[in-house]
Amino acid sequence: MTASQITIDPERRMTTTEAEEHEQAIFKNIEDTGMRLLKLRDERGWEALSYLSFREYAQHLDDRMSLRKIYYLVDQAEVNQNLSRQLGKPVRLPMKHALALKDLEPVQQLHAFNEASKGYKKGDPKPTEKLFQKVAAKIAPAKTKLKKRPREASDGWSKEDLAKDGELSDHFLMIESVYGADDTKAIKNGSVPMQRADVLFLSRLPKENMLKIQDLIFTTRWSPKECIKFINDEPDDRSTVEELKFRCLTTKGKYWTNDFDGFAFTVKLTKAAKR
Repeated sequence: MTASQITIDPERRMTTTEAEEHEQAIFKNIEDTGMRLLKLRDERGWEALSYLSFREYAQHLDDRMSLRKIYYLVDQAEVNQNLSRQLGKPVRLPMKHALALKDLEPVQQLHAFNEASKGYKKGDPKPTEKLFQKVAAKIAPAKTKLKKRPREASDGWSKEDLAKDGELSDHFLMIESVYGADDTKAIKNGSVPMQRADVLFLSRLPKENMLKIQDLIFTTRWSPKECIKFINDEPDDRSTVEELKFRCLTTKGKYWTNDFDGFAFTVKLTKAAKR
């Protein structure tokens, strides 16, 4: 079964034989693992294999494929499936391009795809991941100007809370694999206020973007979505000194420089980022 032959009907239930066949194909790295995982999720193949949830099934796969990769592949497949359905032809966006659109509504995804692909002809350089991110940021509902949040604590999640919410617990493990135990603990205990949806959003970001916004989150207390919007917007002559300092926090070496109309501006962090 090829990618174009995989269809998904959430109204039907996958048989055990079908679920086993898709799982074997996943382990053999046969084409379109993401669509197979999405089909296993939406047609409840995990149930046919005697798991209580797709999350529990994903944990079963974790010894061969990380949870992070599983969720990325499902998100990628979901975006490509939506675009293919709306355009009436197969769409196979690369992982990072698809993840740039995953938080948009289905119609917005189509709008973003058309905008990013506008004018593209066969043989031209393909639209970049960064272009998809910029277009998605413009299409998403506009936010008010970002301001630094007060550092009040929130309730966070106790061990008992996480024991009852397996999906959230798994996503904290994904965050910890990138941010380490101390920073993840600060999110869990509410020192860095986040909603459940913020945790899920953060954990599903590409590792590169998670690292970019790590110090930004802990300094500003913005939500992960606000941080991603910030890094996708281009600075200009109206950018404040504080905003340029925040730009610096998103760089690997904590050193940011850019030119505005022939004037070079440089920001370098000379002390540890505020936590």
